[in-house]
Amino acid sequence: MAIEPIINSQDILLTDTDSTDEDILFINSNHVNNMSCKNKTYLVYDEEQEIKNEINDYSAHLNKNNDIWISAKSIISSSLNKSKSQTFFWDYLDMQFKENNDNFNNIKKVIYSTNSNILEFDNTIAKYIVDNLKINRFKPSGYIFSSTDNNAWDFKIVVITTNNVYSSNRYIDENTIGFY
Repeated sequence: MAIEPIINSQDILLTDTDSTDEDILFINSNHVNNMSCKNKTYLVYDEEQEIKNEINDYSAHLNKNNDIWISAKSIISSSLNKSKSQTFFWDYLDMQFKENNDNFNNIKKVIYSTNSNILEFDNTIAKYIVDNLKINRFKPSGYIFSSTDNNAWDFKIVVITTNNVYSSNRYIDENTIGFY
């Protein structure tokens, strides 16, 4: 939290018993320097407001109730389905991470899009989405599931790490997710 300085004149800040720096003389290698208060700035801030801001920040961190966290929570809650034919997105992404010598801690950003909405999440929120997002299980083509879009999702997700970029919107095969 940044404290914004307020520059006040010296007579407001000093009482009758205070002395100014003009009365103090410094001797340094035969030079006498007279200090002037004209260039001094005093930092004044509202302690009560600072305390309120810190409590609000702490509360937001605990409850995660700012706009970006609410968006992330709504994505996760909408991905949860009562059916047992769901799995975690991370289970499939983890396989690709291992193939590319990448890991979960390298996740820097997630871009999530549905229809015309595009949301971008950084660091902790990105990891939260990757770790908790649920997707429907793979459905093999055949007599029961004969549609060509069996395995397409209603969203697109791009996971950006320090090493690679992973984008997906469907299953490619039983063990691989990807983007077509």
